[in-house]
Amino acid sequence: MSLKEMDITIQEMRDKSRAGAGLMKFVEAVIGYCDVFKEIRPKRDRVAALEREFMLAKRELDKINAELAKIEEELARLNARYEAAMLEKQTLEEETEIMERRLLAADKLIGGLGSENERWTVELKDLREQRVRLLGDCLVCAPFLAYVGAFSWVYRDRLIYQTWQNGVIERGIPLSQPFRIEQLLTTEVKIVM
Repeated sequence: MSLKEMDITIQEMRDKSRAGAGLMKFVEAVIGYCDVFKEIRPKRDRVAALEREFMLAKRELDKINAELAKIEEELARLNARYEAAMLEKQTLEEETEIMERRLLAADKLIGGLGSENERWTVELKDLREQRVRLLGDCLVCAPFLAYVGAFSWVYRDRLIYQTWQNGVIERGIPLSQPFRIEQLLTTEVKIVM
């Protein structure tokens, strides 16, 4: 009969005999130690075997590292030569690229000046037309700036786009069409912001 089959606790044993309870605790501890030792011994043997394998592998690794150091020295010498050659190649490529960019820029400048002449001609025509309409545009914008700032948007809108604009048109004063007060007072960049 084993200790587990006895179905007695340490407290019950202590009630019967203090020395028996102490002995029972000791026996349980020894049984526990035996169980643990049965489980740990194969693991200890495995650790010892792995440590031997590790030491052999470490020696082999040290040997390989020494060979690798020699190869890396040779590689460093070859890299230095390669970098010197690449630096010379890069310098030549940069000089070539600079020359190509200069040629391209000169070509664009020559071609661009021809198209700029056309654009400037169109802008000059637009500015001349805008100069004619500037009097009417200013006649509507000036009172807006001086007078209607304190009023509501609806009232300002009616004053500008119905009363004042129609008055300028009725008197035959040139005015931008469609007239937008914000086009004269600001730029598209400021409107978006």
